[in-house]
Amino acid sequence: MDKDYLSTLENINVPMLVLDQRWHRLFALNGKPKEVLILEKKEKDLIERQAELSREVSELKIVKNNLRKNVMENMIGADEEHDDPEIIKKREQDKRLLDETNERLTADEDELLEIPNLIKETNKELMVKSMEFCYDKIG
Repeated sequence: MDKDYLSTLENINVPMLVLDQRWHRLFALNGKPKEVLILEKKEKDLIERQAELSREVSELKIVKNNLRKNVMENMIGADEEHDDPEIIKKREQDKRLLDETNERLTADEDELLEIPNLIKETNKELMVKSMEFCYDKIG
C-alpha cells in the first residue's frame, strides 16, 4: 500500500466500503478499476466466510451439547464388562464424534477471530486504491 495514503488512514475508522453506497457511486461514471474489483471481491468473500463460520459455530455448539448429553446418558450405570456391545459401540462413537466436533469448533472459532482483522486490512487496501483512483481522476 502507498505509505502516504496509508498514513492518512491511521487514526480514521473507515466504514466497510463494500456496504457503503456512497463509495459505490464514486465509480459510477468510469467503473471500478481491476485492483478495486479484486479487493472488493476479497472483502465480500471474507464477510461471507465470517457469516458462514458464525452459523457453523452455532450449529456445532448445538451438536456438541447433544453429543455431550448422549455420552453422559451412556455413562450412567456403565459397566464395560457387562454392557451390550451395541451400547459400548454407541458410547465410543459418541465420544469420537464429540472429539471431532470439539476440534472443528476450535478451528472455526480461531478462524472467526482472525477474519475481522483480515476484513479491516482489506478494507484499508480498498480505501487506498479508491483514493488513488479519485486523485488520478481529479489530477
